[in-house]
Amino acid sequence: MSILARFSFIALFACTASAQTELYDEQQLSPQQAQEVGNLLRAQYKITEAFRYLKYAADLGDAKAAYLYAIELQHTPSTLRRNDDFEVYMLRSAKAGYIDAALYLYTQADWLESTEKSNWRSRYYEMVIELGASDPNQAFYRLYNYFKTSEPELANYYLKQSASNLYPLAVMATAANIANGQGTFLMPGSRETESRLMYKTAAESNFLPAIRHYILLLEQKNKREEAFEWRLKAIELGDLNSLAVAGRAYAGMSEYYSFVASDSIKAKSYLDLYLSYAGSDKLANVYANAQTLSTSLSKVMTADQIEQANIRVEEYKQSTTYYNFDYHWGV
Repeated sequence: MSILARFSFIALFACTASAQTELYDEQQLSPQQAQEVGNLLRAQYKITEAFRYLKYAADLGDAKAAYLYAIELQHTPSTLRRNDDFEVYMLRSAKAGYIDAALYLYTQADWLESTEKSNWRSRYYEMVIELGASDPNQAFYRLYNYFKTSEPELANYYLKQSASNLYPLAVMATAANIANGQGTFLMPGSRETESRLMYKTAAESNFLPAIRHYILLLEQKNKREEAFEWRLKAIELGDLNSLAVAGRAYAGMSEYYSFVASDSIKAKSYLDLYLSYAGSDKLANVYANAQTLSTSLSKVMTADQIEQANIRVEEYKQSTTYYNFDYHWGV
């Protein structure tokens, strides 16, 4: 299946999965298709549904699915968790060559013997070198983290190589290093300004984690109007959580964004988009509050206003799939 076809497949699933969770029988999908659907559901807080697809793909040998399944087994509340041992799936993923699983094993797998962790450290390094042939900027960034503690100068060399090509995670790491005291800045406030500008550079690459961090920095500086503009930008790029934030703001329910003019049509459309894509297995309070506010708006809006909101929802669905872009999604 082509890349375009895969994305069309996932977009179709995303638009309908909340209404019909049995849309696809995982056994009719290839392991990669099941992994992609499971990953999307995971990023939309539909963990119970995601388990089904990720386990199916993992059991058929998909290394990324095994890693994601292990991560969710470890971090999911016991009421949703399957009985499978996350250690088994993490090892399965690493042995199948998934680089982040190898990283996890040598940095966080406390159940392994020191010799085993050392072996996985060596294997991870080999994987990073192999990655350099296809994605040198990511490989440089991974080498920065690999050598950060043991050989700081070498690590900083790799970070500069990656950041110079505007690899978003490297730019963000450089910004964090500046904020934490790296480098010399003589003018008061210049260190903070330089760090913030570097986060802005990463955000301008449309990398959602960078955008979210830049929004946080703007909010801390009380630059609320600019922060809200970036919220709307994040929505255009598919950031699920910003839908709920903007919905509350346009409903006049956000103390922080109280300057936003009330607009019931925009409020309901953003809230309904959030409810359409998000599950409640994580951030249950956000989901419940969005549900309550959307219902309250429906009671005071005219039929024409509700219709306009519904039209906006459908227009957004035609162009954008909403999910929480995290570091397990891919960089």
